[in-house]
Amino acid sequence: EPAPSGSIFVSPAGDDEGAGTEATPLRSIQLACDRAAASAARTVVLRGGTHFLSSTITLNASHSNLRVMAHPGEVPVVSGGVELKVAWRPHDVGRRNAANETTNIWVADVSGVDDIPGL
Repeated sequence: EPAPSGSIFVSPAGDDEGAGTEATPLRSIQLACDRAAASAARTVVLRGGTHFLSSTITLNASHSNLRVMAHPGEVPVVSGGVELKVAWRPHDVGRRNAANETTNIWVADVSGVDDIPGL
């Protein structure tokens, strides 16, 4: 189903200085929800990719009947996690598995990461 005319678009690569259009999407889901709540379309369209949240999305009565949808043909993921930009490398545990492989664990250096919620 296509997005209604006047929808507010959000992309992980967007910019909150943008207009929220398909060509210039916002980055913040919260900002998109707030703008959409004040629009006739009352629709937020999430583009594909992982949308990392830096804080909780807050909705109130002004957001009633707000619709949040995926862009047709795309798969957005909303994550409350922290994006880690690390280099993963295989770690040899010295034992062979059923496929006769010894490298079955991946590790990454997370030095400098102060807080990883959930760990």
